[in-house]
Amino acid sequence: MKEIEIKVQIKNETDFYNILRSNGFQHLATRVIHDKYFGLKKSMSNTQRLFRIRRDDSKCTLTMKDKMKDEHGIWTRREINVAIGKDADQMTQILTALGLKAIKENKSKRDVWQRDKTTVEIIEYSIPTKLDLVEIESDSKGKIDEALKLLGNSVKIVGEEIFSVFDKASK
Repeated sequence: MKEIEIKVQIKNETDFYNILRSNGFQHLATRVIHDKYFGLKKSMSNTQRLFRIRRDDSKCTLTMKDKMKDEHGIWTRREINVAIGKDADQMTQILTALGLKAIKENKSKRDVWQRDKTTVEIIEYSIPTKLDLVEIESDSKGKIDEALKLLGNSVKIVGEEIFSVFDKASK
């Protein structure tokens, strides 16, 4: 599966939510997520392959994320997900036995909105530090561009550097 997404921050919250509602986006769920990232290097650089164990409510998923390609803030990469039941601890042992290093851990609350095949997740990270952002994901760059055009001045595009606050919090 190919993941196509962009990260933005909300500049005008009232406009942002009004635009979502008036353009047919529906609130689907609020989720609490706990992620652990692993890689061959102790770096979250999107230039390497990353593995993630995600606990979402009562289920766990292992995700492999290939190297990311960035085109004007829109990220594209192959992403493969496998359900691992409730076996996150055993999967952690397998990944470390294979020589992967634990890189980062984060927790977030996510409000998920969707229209057709475009998903907007309003994310509030609490661990390793507080960070608020929005992830817009779809099955094509054109649909991401369309969502950005709809949201207009209510958001601003942010790059990978937004996550530098996680590095600072980990020191």
